Amino acid sequence: MVPLRTWFGALAVIFLLFGPGVSAQSLTVAGDRFVVDGKPTYLIFASYFDALHRANAGEQNPLARDMAFLRSRVNGIRIFPNFWDGCDANAGCRHARPAADTLFTAAGQIQDAAHWSGHGLDPWTRYIAVLQAANDAGLLVEVAFSIETTPGITFERYRSALEAVVRRLGQSNPELTSHIFYDVANEFTKNLPDPKYSNAASLIDAVLKASSTAIVTASIEGSGAREAGMNAVKYRFPVVAFHDPRVRNWYEDATIASSIAAIRSGMGAAVKPIIFDEPQRWQADPVAAHFTSAADAARRSGVALWVFHSWSSFGMSAQPMADQMSANEMAALSGLFKSIRNVSPPFR
Repeated sequence: MVPLRTWFGALAVIFLLFGPGVSAQSLTVAGDRFVVDGKPTYLIFASYFDALHRANAGEQNPLARDMAFLRSRVNGIRIFPNFWDGCDANAGCRHARPAADTLFTAAGQIQDAAHWSGHGLDPWTRYIAVLQAANDAGLLVEVAFSIETTPGITFERYRSALEAVVRRLGQSNPELTSHIFYDVANEFTKNLPDPKYSNAASLIDAVLKASSTAIVTASIEGSGAREAGMNAVKYRFPVVAFHDPRVRNWYEDATIASSIAAIRSGMGAAVKPIIFDEPQRWQADPVAAHFTSAADAARRSGVALWVFHSWSSFGMSAQPMADQMSANEMAALSGLFKSIRNVSPPFR
């Protein structure tokens, strides 16, 4: 077992490496756009699902390589604080199993230093380390939660745990709240208990109760684009998070424009940001031009945020995401901003 002082030493280096030289960014919403430090901007994020396991890798500077790689290529990252064990960059989550080191347990308890007897850093400390490292690298963060990765948790305990996480972050680390937003239930139409939309709205209300200024959504998967827009209005979702269908021509203008038109038709006169935060993954279609095309088509159709989705952010206990990416994937991610016109470069 690695001595405890080694883990705290590694954590200290995380903070020393990135900060406090970069000031916190301010992420807000205006109409159908995200606004960063007062500037409406089309945003490109990258999947960074297994962030908390990476923060607990035990080596010195476990987040350093990825933060240095991502900071000049994307505006932000999408993380899952309650991610599975057993996922990897090659097989995805085919062999997934429940993790013991999720941010909160099936009992709804945040796993902080006082409630942790497992390996390495407690999950709350890892969570703070990831948010701090991202902030100090100039990266925004989508914090995505998932009820299905915490088997046995009741909906009521899940809602209470989300509220507790948001409230605690605001109390203990308010400086880390301005550059993040929340997805309270990944693909909730598949994973939340019925009534799904009412329950998703209840989760959003719980987050807003803990932090009235939080940006929050609940992501929907599949082909129900018009339904997503219609119910975002009916249930007062501040942001529409849609996982566009992974069809053969997923990256083409017509495909993406059709989804956006359907969402807007469902919203009627309402105006909200629309985000595509889990489109086709790199491993299923490893063609750089398709990802550039999708990101640009999303921008031209009025999407506020698009995510470069990849299994390379899975199973990061052993090595960072950048070391799990092929040369072609790294080049594809590196080329997104260079290839898309009228897009601000990542913030520094």
